[in-house]
Amino acid sequence: MLRMQRLARPLGRGLAGQRGFAAIASMEELAAAREGPKAVLYFTAQWCGPCRAIAPVFDKLEAEHGEGVTFAKVDIDALPDAAGLERIQSVPTFVFIEGGEAVERFSGADRDRLTASVEDLAER
Repeated sequence: MLRMQRLARPLGRGLAGQRGFAAIASMEELAAAREGPKAVLYFTAQWCGPCRAIAPVFDKLEAEHGEGVTFAKVDIDALPDAAGLERIQSVPTFVFIEGGEAVERFSGADRDRLTASVEDLAER
């Protein structure tokens, strides 16, 4: 079992404290993202065309809702254990976390569903 650990940099912030999503680089960071009150985990891969297509939508939603929801990207090739732990079978896959539990998940580059799911999570 993974031990929960706080991140050295806050999730929802990019490099040097700038706004932006957190790129998950370790299983400990993934565990920390899951323990937050609300999070959207975006499982992706560099070679994935649909992932590249939906990325600007994810970034826009982070800019709109990043104060109340943590946004994090997980590259399944860089962190394959995360894909196994989260049972990721295809990319892009989005996992919505509330209170440490997955409350929704879906695969595919569906802009409307991603927007609606993020807005729903943010309003809870």
